[in-house]
Amino acid sequence: MKKKNLLQRMFSAGEWAKELAGPDEFVHLQEAVIELDNYKELEKLFGWSKDPVVTDDPRVVGFRYPEDVNERPLRDMECLGVVAANCRPTTCLEIGTGHGYATSAIAENAPAATVWTVNIPPKHSR
Repeated sequence: MKKKNLLQRMFSAGEWAKELAGPDEFVHLQEAVIELDNYKELEKLFGWSKDPVVTDDPRVVGFRYPEDVNERPLRDMECLGVVAANCRPTTCLEIGTGHGYATSAIAENAPAATVWTVNIPPKHSR
């Protein structure tokens, strides 16, 4: 299987998709997803060597929500950063920018890329 195809499949499916669509919609989901514990496993899987540049800003690595107990924002930034650092994209699109922390990780790790972001302001998301 080509690395690009595997990467697309890894990032396009998740448990949330099963919950939204129902149990029968994604019968092959487990075959299409590889769960990783950290970005080092992603590097190993693709044979990458560049570690991501990540922030130690407390707004990013701090605990705000129950989901943050596993350092989710930091893990997200590491994964996006390692992909950007090793794939060397020229253009990136982030949908759902939020506070922009992940956008900064992409821009920091792909300095030659143009990074486009799209975010729906909170007052319009209801």
